[in-house]
Formats: sequence, structure tokens, C-alpha cells
Amino acid sequence: MNDKEERTRKFDDQPEWVGYLISRVDALTTEVSQLRERQEELREEFKQFREEVRVEFRRLNAKILDVLQRHLDVVADISELNRRVSALEAPNN
Repeated sequence: MNDKEERTRKFDDQPEWVGYLISRVDALTTEVSQLRERQEELREEFKQFREEVRVEFRRLNAKILDVLQRHLDVVADISELNRRVSALEAPNN
């Protein structure tokens, strides 16, 4: 005999509200169990989502670093060109 049947049998001679409370407790127990199962599914989905975000962050970070490096290369090239222009414009010593 399962717990639900035992509890129901024990309270057969109790007022109607006792039976109602027992049925509500059983329903809530079932609901809590379902919520826990759903929470596990959500936890797994969240874990996968976090990993996808990490991968995307790493990809974007690498892209940003690449763009920054290109920018620094352009700035260095401009500085070099400015130096050469200045050297060409300077009177010969």
C-alpha cells in the first residue's frame, strides 16, 4: 500500500476538510516534483546558453582585438608617413 492510500485510510473517519487538505498536499507535492524536474531542464538549458554566450564573447573579443591591432598598424603607418613627409620637406642640411 502506498503512502497516499495509508494516509487516506487513516483519516477516513475525519471531517471532510481533512480529506481536502490531504488531496491538496498530494497535489502540491506532485506540483513541487514537476517544478523540480522543470528546474533541472532549465538548469541544463541555462548551462548550454552560458556556454554559447562564452563562445560568442570569445569570438567577438578576438575580432575586437584584430580590429584594434589593425587600427594600431594604421596609426603606425600614418606616423611613419608623417615622418617621411617631414624629412622630405625639411631643408637639406
